[in-house]
Parts: sequence; structure tokens; C-alpha cells
Amino acid sequence: MTRSPSPTVETSNDPAPVPQRWEDDEGLVNYTSTVPTDGGWAKLQWNADKVIVIDILAESGYKSTVQQESDTRVSISFESAARTTLITAWWDDDRPQLDVDNGNG
Repeated sequence: MTRSPSPTVETSNDPAPVPQRWEDDEGLVNYTSTVPTDGGWAKLQWNADKVIVIDILAESGYKSTVQQESDTRVSISFESAARTTLITAWWDDDRPQLDVDNGNG
């Protein structure tokens, strides 16, 4: 049995969830995770071919924006009048990568 590398998760302010690993019908390794921020949350899916937003919900007073930067990189911002929080997710080194910035400085 070959062990897959552990996902790398970097956060600026709060601990981020560890993505859950699963294989699709074609044997492609996927990861999913619901990522909370102070401005809202997003459910993400990563694999070697794509990173996508499955679901998203902004907190009251925040507006969400999704930017698909490439097939394997996506950024989500939650903006209010006072602050912006940001999730950036990408695939690199055969594993999911995640950065969460709650805009706390």
C-alpha cells in the first residue's frame, strides 16, 4: 500500500480543517473540506486536475466573490464594509494546499 502525502494547510489566523481524502470511480484521489472564515465558509474539492468550490455561504453583512485563477487554483473572498477574509486553495506537490486569512492583521 502506497501512502499518499499529507495535505498542507497554512492559516494566517485560525486553525484550518484537515481535508478528507477519497477516490472517485476512476481512481483519482480527491480531497474535500469545509473551510470556515470570519466572513463565511466554503466547501472545496481538490484533485490533480482541478480545484473547485462545491458550496459557499457568506455571513450576514458579507459578500462572497469566487475567482477561479486556473484549473488548479481558486480564491474566495468574503467582504464587508469593515474587513475582508480570504481563502486560497490550490493543488501542488501532489496534494491540496490551503491558505486562510481572516483579515485580523
